[in-house]
Amino acid sequence: MRTWIAVIGLSPYPITNTIWAACKRDGYVPNRVVLINPESRRVDLEELEASIRRILAAYGEGDPSIEMVSVDGDDFVGNRNRLMELVEGTDGEIAIDITAGRRLLSIFAVDIGIKWKDRVKKIYYLPLKDDQYYTRPFMLIPARQHIFTEVNDLLRRGDQ
Repeated sequence: MRTWIAVIGLSPYPITNTIWAACKRDGYVPNRVVLINPESRRVDLEELEASIRRILAAYGEGDPSIEMVSVDGDDFVGNRNRLMELVEGTDGEIAIDITAGRRLLSIFAVDIGIKWKDRVKKIYYLPLKDDQYYTRPFMLIPARQHIFTEVNDLLRRGDQ
């Protein structure tokens, strides 16, 4: 099983674009997606789920499991603990997407990913160089305008 864990931010595009990039550029196609929802109420959750399903279906995963986990967006310690529970309770490979989440939660996610490197195989980050592309799907963003990054790969390069 391949599990994708991401925090919902202010827009669906950071999540859908990073999943799309992981499928296309890295061949990482999850069959389970866990979305941590700080209940910002700015993202249409049904549309987000439908978009994820369309992307994964295009890469051969026709029936992915998609789960929403609600959290208190201001409870950083509780969110870190919840993320740790999700990693501990997940079998198979895990990818954590740190693109959309609040910075502190993204730092916690990287820390958990490094500590649990036997389970967290990928930590993805897809920053944009220009905010004008923030509301565009991945395939409509010029390659020079984003930096698709797998953090574990960068850390391994530093070890060499």
